Amino acid sequence: MVDFPVSLLHFFRVTPHATVSLGRFTGVLLATTTTLLLGAQAVYANDVQLPKGQRSLEVRQTQGKVTYKGSRPRPAQSGDRLSAGQGLTTAARSSAVIGIDSNIGIVKVAEKTDFTVRNLTIAADGGRVTLLNVHRGQVALQVRPFTNKGSRLEVKTPSGIAGVRGTEFGVAVSPQGRTAIMTNEGSVAAEAQGQSVMVEAGYSSLIYPGEPPTPPRPTVEDLSLKLNTSDAYRSGLVRVAGKVDPINAVIYGDQELEVGRDGSFRLESRTQQRNWATIVVRTPLGKEKTHTIWLR
Repeated sequence: MVDFPVSLLHFFRVTPHATVSLGRFTGVLLATTTTLLLGAQAVYANDVQLPKGQRSLEVRQTQGKVTYKGSRPRPAQSGDRLSAGQGLTTAARSSAVIGIDSNIGIVKVAEKTDFTVRNLTIAADGGRVTLLNVHRGQVALQVRPFTNKGSRLEVKTPSGIAGVRGTEFGVAVSPQGRTAIMTNEGSVAAEAQGQSVMVEAGYSSLIYPGEPPTPPRPTVEDLSLKLNTSDAYRSGLVRVAGKVDPINAVIYGDQELEVGRDGSFRLESRTQQRNWATIVVRTPLGKEKTHTIWLR
């Protein structure tokens, strides 16, 4: 496994007037078909639970305020090991890179994300089974192709479970529980409410709680923001309404705004600036752009 420089963390940072691109592995990732399953899924019957501490994830890098979730929460640091039931939370403008044992891959944890290791097991054929939870926020995964049929990696969200066998994709969970999936390499089969769609490389899909996945559509990575209205700073309040690509997240300060099915959003909040405000638009893979809104 190649160690990743601190610069790879920058795609999670909010940088005014800049677009930050997702970094890639050094080397070649071979894409294979992967699976997205909805709902809780039990550990397979032929999985063998390893003794505590035998398998773990390693915190490779941290930036900003990252908290280690264990028996006693504390600041996380490089070299920390995460076993089942442990995890990380990131504050605003903070991020982390986690390495999965046996050189399986890495997980890049964006700001304002709650991440937990659900379980770490080994299959009957020696394959590694890695089950992760993302309660809120955004992660990007780069996973090498597995050599054992029993190997799998799953990321559970409030809306579903993203299962991979070797691919690069992003998962973003909104405060309302919506899950956005964007596949960069490989393919993902999205299944929910008895319906299934295949999300190939270069395509994206959304899963709303209690609904089947939306039909996959080509990923254009449109980070633009179309402003409908903006009101001047009055009594400390700013009001903004606009639209983005519905697959994207919209962040104002420490707050992720609700994005409608058509990409519409509304903002009403206090601000310290009298003439302008900044809004960040971010894809599920972590690419983002900061927009400056000039107020009338």
